[in-house]
Amino acid sequence: MNNKKGFTLVEMIVVVSIISLIYLGINNTLVNIINIFQLKNEAQKLALNLHNLRNNCLRLSEDGICYLYQDYYVLKMKKYDGTEEVYKTIKIPEKINISGINKLGFKNNGNALYSGTVIMRTIKGNQKKILVAVATGRIRIE
Repeated sequence: MNNKKGFTLVEMIVVVSIISLIYLGINNTLVNIINIFQLKNEAQKLALNLHNLRNNCLRLSEDGICYLYQDYYVLKMKKYDGTEEVYKTIKIPEKINISGINKLGFKNNGNALYSGTVIMRTIKGNQKKILVAVATGRIRIE
């Protein structure tokens, strides 16, 4: 009687290959979900910073401008003498880029000085739009 216990090499290779295929499928899905979450988080952060800029314009009775670049944005307050004072610079994660307009701003009464749509995109093509309404300065995310 031959009592062999254990697995053959072929059985082990099949099991390992099945596990690695499952891992690859789950890993790609998780990376995509993480990228979408990070994009949503960065869009919400930009919208919040724009809300704060608008509130500062109302509170200080000064104009505020947000300059948008591909991988960061700068919030500035425009003084009465025409100079601009940087009050915040925010870096965007490497996997997200900003496109669309390059300047948003608010007047000292909270209305839009520069309005339009900013598009934040991931490398995979997912995107979020941050819109500032023309007359009212209302900020929303699509």
